[in-house]
Amino acid sequence: MRIAILACMKLKAVITFLGMLICVSAFAQSGYVDSLRGILNHTNKQEGAYLGVLNDLALYYSTRSADSTLYYAKRARDLAADLASEEGMAQAFYYLGLGFTLAKSFDSALVVLDRAGDLFQQMKDSAGLGNSYYAKGMLYSDSGDFEQALSRFRQAFVIWQATDNLAMQASALRRIGVCHVRMGDFPLGLENFQKALHVYEFLEDTLWQARMLFNIGTLDVELEEYERAIVGFQKAYDLFASMQSRLDMAMALNNLGYNYKLMGKWEKALPLLFQALKIHDELGQPCRVLYPQYNIGSVYERLGRLDSADYYLHLSQARSLECRDQYIQVLNLIDLGSLYQKQGKQLASLAAYKKALDLAETVGMKKGIATAAGALYAMHKAEGRYAEALKFLELSKATGDSIFNDKNSKRIARLEAEFVFEKERQELLHASEKRDLQYAQERARLRLEQNVTIIGLIFLALTLLAVTHLYFQKQHANEQLRVLNNEKNKLIGMVAHDLHSPISQVRGLVELIKGEEGHLNPPQVKYLDIIMSSCDRSTDLIERVLDVSAIESYQLNLKVEEVELNEVLELIASNFDQRARKKHINIRTRLVDNPAILKTDRSYLIQILENLVSNALKFSQPHTTVEIRLERIASKFRLSVNDQGPGLSREDQNQLFQPFARLTPRPTAGESSTGLGLSIVKKFTEALSGKIWCESELGKGTTFIVEIRAMQQGQSVVSVP
Repeated sequence: MRIAILACMKLKAVITFLGMLICVSAFAQSGYVDSLRGILNHTNKQEGAYLGVLNDLALYYSTRSADSTLYYAKRARDLAADLASEEGMAQAFYYLGLGFTLAKSFDSALVVLDRAGDLFQQMKDSAGLGNSYYAKGMLYSDSGDFEQALSRFRQAFVIWQATDNLAMQASALRRIGVCHVRMGDFPLGLENFQKALHVYEFLEDTLWQARMLFNIGTLDVELEEYERAIVGFQKAYDLFASMQSRLDMAMALNNLGYNYKLMGKWEKALPLLFQALKIHDELGQPCRVLYPQYNIGSVYERLGRLDSADYYLHLSQARSLECRDQYIQVLNLIDLGSLYQKQGKQLASLAAYKKALDLAETVGMKKGIATAAGALYAMHKAEGRYAEALKFLELSKATGDSIFNDKNSKRIARLEAEFVFEKERQELLHASEKRDLQYAQERARLRLEQNVTIIGLIFLALTLLAVTHLYFQKQHANEQLRVLNNEKNKLIGMVAHDLHSPISQVRGLVELIKGEEGHLNPPQVKYLDIIMSSCDRSTDLIERVLDVSAIESYQLNLKVEEVELNEVLELIASNFDQRARKKHINIRTRLVDNPAILKTDRSYLIQILENLVSNALKFSQPHTTVEIRLERIASKFRLSVNDQGPGLSREDQNQLFQPFARLTPRPTAGESSTGLGLSIVKKFTEALSGKIWCESELGKGTTFIVEIRAMQQGQSVVSVP
């Protein structure tokens, strides 16, 4: 063993940092440290071998104990000075830098690493110079300065590239990728992770292949590709478990739990997070423990278990301050702000959100800025401080715009990396352009005196035109594009959700402005009312589009239960009684004598009938009757809604159930109509294994008939063509 140790010492001038770690690892299980200490006891303190052993001990402790690293490195520095050994001095300064970094004394670490780098450069020691740049990159990364860290890792990569050191090239590429991701530059982060993965595959390094797959999985979380992320994290965990790499196992468990938290699957998240917490505790990893601690507190906060949330969030916050992890500090403060609100501590909540916003702006954490600013907007608005609310709303929207663009850039990069169809990329670009237009229009609305009516009408017209265009574009797709149907539904849902938020924010802005009615003239008040009404109609349209998208995306799950139809029809009639009275219309029900029990989904059945009754009232004249009838036909039930309205022509009946259909009859009291109601009714009816049709003549009223049979327990919907 002594011969092997001395051989390692002689090679120190030409091997890299990774090579030395391998040497240390080879002897760790056989009393390596005891052997080195034994050599110290039997070696002259003024010999070069003694200096080499001191540096070896500093290296061994550089990932384990800051105090021990600093102790042996300082002894090595002093001895190197006595021996006038430049090589020994450079190595000692390098290990002092590692020790100070481990102790979070970043200023001291930077000073000694700069001195080490200068000495390595004077000696033309490429390996040592590469190590010093890499160590400075780790220093800046740990302190949250990712731009400086990125620069140092790149310098290390260039040096190791010149020396053909593949292992350290891969390590630098991995760190470069982490810096890009933490700075929000997903495409470059992904590119460097993939390069590192290729090198590790070439080197047949299974452990680091698993770690790179783990890192790429974290990017899937950023893309909200949660199912794909779960597969990646689970695969990485299995590889880590096979190698008994417990620290990596804990990190994979934490990320799996975090992923399930984002999906809202709390019951799956908590056991994984507690497993991760236990392993980190056993390994004595205080700066790793804070991640599962935060996630556990966050899950409890969302579950409403406020005492448990309070405990874990404060525990994580205290630990994040000790470890100087500003990223987790921002997340903790945001969740604490929400927790304090639920506890009725408004001042504490406001302070937490403000602190989170300040810290997020300092570290450039866009999502934290948008979330904290949005919460502060809502709190100031609720307290009537409209000027402050407007300031935070503008900040939230500006940051949200940047996040939206970043998110789509990330998605595009991922798709291009996997050679996915060019079609989806074009759709994402189109969605980004549309989002830019919406935000530009919303900002213009904040200056209401600049032609409010025209801006409002243009915004709503463009919104409806864009949604209509996307919908009909997918309806008329040719046979070759049918394989993209699932991507289309995802895009429609994304666009509709993204439209819903800005329209709601426009309505909120109008309410803010109306709160200062003393400064508005009557025409401006009238225009504000017009905009609010248009926003409500747009919101209704978007919700109907989402209903259609849910059916066609295989996302509509049915809850089958026994439903008493007589009771349901009475409920429907009662719900519309007040509305019918306003139009002087009589609602009449005709039920069956015996209980009419049907196994079906109660919620969707009620939506079908409410839509039909609503339409009947909408197109009926005053002093007429709307009849809701129930009949039993063999094993089926037939439900019908009859009105005494104007009736439908043959042309109207042919396009009756088409989306966005515009029929000849018009509502009798100026009610709004999106043209989607009957289309959704037909899809819901078919989802319940039923059928619907219409019987009508001009001038003789209209009858809509729904015929439905009992469903089997557990049956779920499939896409309706």
